[in-house]
Amino acid sequence: ARRREAVTTQKRAFTAPLTFRNPGISRVIAAMQSNIASPLSEDDLACIFGKTPRQLQRSFKAATGETPMSFYLGLRLEQARDLLAETTMSTLEVALLLALTHAEVLPDPLGVALVYVHPVSGET
Repeated sequence: ARRREAVTTQKRAFTAPLTFRNPGISRVIAAMQSNIASPLSEDDLACIFGKTPRQLQRSFKAATGETPMSFYLGLRLEQARDLLAETTMSTLEVALLLALTHAEVLPDPLGVALVYVHPVSGET
């Protein structure tokens, strides 16, 4: 597997901010991208959007084709895939870094296998 040089910076999942006709959706996505390692709740995202969680869900699905939390998980899993492919971090280190602790699946860097992450002790 090809590894990046130590002096090379980590690439971002999205090099430019995603923009939509609805500026509230763009704000929500920007907040998601800024909070990959410390995920925001759907209520937090709704506050950023300026409406109720249900209004956020409807508007977000209309703009992106996905629910907000599904989109957010996709961003986090993409970051996990990049970290697994481009660093020497273990699957557990990546999972802990990105707070993937609720049985989300981590893709193998080659997209072949899936690894399940168990909840952190004390969480249900």
